[in-house]
Parts: sequence; C-alpha cells; structure tokens
Amino acid sequence: MYNSSGVKLGPSLGPSISFALFAGGTVFFARLFGWMAGEWRGASPGTIRGFVLGMSLIVSAILIIAYGLACDLHWACSCFFRNLSPKSAIAFAV
Repeated sequence: MYNSSGVKLGPSLGPSISFALFAGGTVFFARLFGWMAGEWRGASPGTIRGFVLGMSLIVSAILIIAYGLACDLHWACSCFFRNLSPKSAIAFAV
C-alpha cells in the first residue's frame, strides 16, 4: 500500500505523503481494533478522552492531506475557487 501510493502520487511528494497516510492509517486501525477487542475497558475517563482526541487528530490529518491532494498540490490552492467540496476530497483519497 505504501509503495503503490507513493508511486501514484509522484516522486516529489509521494513518499512523504504516502508515509503519513500509511502511518496514520496503521495507528488508527490498531487503536480501533483494540477498542473493539475491549483493551480499553476499565480505562480512566482522562485516558479515554486522550484516546478520542488522538483519534480525532489522526482522522483530521488524513482528511487535510486528502484535501491537499485534491487541490493538485499547488502552492496557491485554487480549489476554493473551483468549488471543490470536502466530499470529493475524501473520495479522492480512497
């Protein structure tokens, strides 16, 4: 997954962006499966709050990267003027 996405994104930013998506996805799904398996049962409310905050930051970062990719990686992102919706940015990332 990391290699194929790095190749498809191009040589300039492909390796760094695909690594961020790969690492974020790995942490996200590991924590999600841990939650589903009951590893977080009995954790304090503060720990669970940190868990939810961390997961939110990971999902936000993945969405920001997807939106940036949908903007064709231009320095001056013109997607705001092309009426690019966040829904199409998420579809682009998938």
